[in-house]
Amino acid sequence: MVRAVGGVVHVAVPAGVDLGQALSRVAGGRPAGIGIAVRPGALAISLRQATSALAVSRLRHEPVVATDVASSRLILSQIPSSILAGYADAVLGAIDACDQPELLLRTLSTFLESNGAWEPAAKVLQVHRHTMRNRIARIEQITGKRLDTAQDRFELWLALRIRDLARAEDHPDNTTPTS
Repeated sequence: MVRAVGGVVHVAVPAGVDLGQALSRVAGGRPAGIGIAVRPGALAISLRQATSALAVSRLRHEPVVATDVASSRLILSQIPSSILAGYADAVLGAIDACDQPELLLRTLSTFLESNGAWEPAAKVLQVHRHTMRNRIARIEQITGKRLDTAQDRFELWLALRIRDLARAEDHPDNTTPTS
């Protein structure tokens, strides 16, 4: 299905069709937003995603898939690195300034990646769950953040993510998890 609306071409491509070939034929190197594959009755959802991805495609000058737009890496790439570094330093600075900052940052990262679950985080770090609880209590005391609140956990996670991405940019051979 091909339809033009307000200078934008909407194309529904059946499963199994070479998307790259279809894009080159229809979009010809122009910006292209690509929604997720959906059943025919849900095309409106894919269209909404493709429209959102199109805005990013226009900035990047390349086709963009909706799943790429759903990454924190995309949002963070739109903010100057000096601002991101300032944010991370403001959030994590108190940990950086204390004794054993690497230990506490690794503990915090592991705890957050374990979705705040004490036992799995302690197991990854090979420590007792009480040691884990003590370290998290220290992080809360140092930062003034409470790890039982979503907002504080998000702010700490975001600061750690910013630092991970900065390290990956400094050392392209490193791989970082995507989100």
